[in-house]
Parts: sequence; structure tokens; C-alpha cells
Amino acid sequence: MIAVVWLPVYICQRAEANSFNETKCSLLNRTLQQTHCQGKSFCYDLRWFVTYRPTINQQVSLIDESYSSYHESRERLYAYEVGQNYTCYYKMEKTYDVKWQRPINVANSGALLGPIILVMCAAVFLARVIIVRLQVYMMKRRQNSSDYVRVINQ
Repeated sequence: MIAVVWLPVYICQRAEANSFNETKCSLLNRTLQQTHCQGKSFCYDLRWFVTYRPTINQQVSLIDESYSSYHESRERLYAYEVGQNYTCYYKMEKTYDVKWQRPINVANSGALLGPIILVMCAAVFLARVIIVRLQVYMMKRRQNSSDYVRVINQ
């Protein structure tokens, strides 16, 4: 049961993470823009304009991220200096889709390992309880049918 639920997640996450290639991005410019967010007062949109070579041709693209904390967004924005080269990842099918970090492969990250083990332990425990209850029920049924046979034979 767990495998049936977890397998599609594993396959999708693995395919997503594996569809990004590593390259070097040169940072051309960076911006921080304050916007209104749903349910929050403000969000801070970061944009880095980069150039990189996914193929023979050089490509210019945009890396964007959004944060709810102004301090966190400024810290993240200035972690990359204009004119410098940094490792980045572009999507093989859509070379304009570029990111600073490769998407996390949940199946390999261990993020699901704890919950999966807990669910498996709960399933084993539940199965054991059901088996014991069935055994008790069957023993009582046999005992009652034996008593019934004794009453008839007397």
C-alpha cells in the first residue's frame, strides 16, 4: 500500500531533479521588488539576470525567488555578486528554466523516510492486532461450537 502511494512521488521527484543540468551562470544584474502577498503584508521578489551556455549558444535568462522576510530576501539577493560566475542548473527540455540550486530529489533526500517508517510500523502493528483478534474470535467460536455439540450429545 505504501509503495503504491510513494512510488509515483519517487518517480516524479527523481525525474524532476534529474532533468536539470549543471552549468556556470554569469550574473548580469539583480533586483529586489516589494509586492503585496495574499494573507501577508508584503513579499519580496528577487530576480537575477544571468547568462549561461546550455548548448553551443549562449542564453540570457532570469532566476526568480520570493520571500516573506525582507532581511532574508536581501541576504539571499546579495549572496550573488554582479559580474561573478556561479554554479546554476537549467532544465534540459526548457533551457530558459534556470535555478541556483538543483531541485531536491525528495526520494534521495530522506525527507520521506521518517514518515514512511512510521506508517509502515503503524501498518504492521495494526495488522498484528487484527490477526490476534481474529485468532481469539476463532478460538471462542470453536469453543462455543464444542459446547453446543456436548449439549446435543448429552
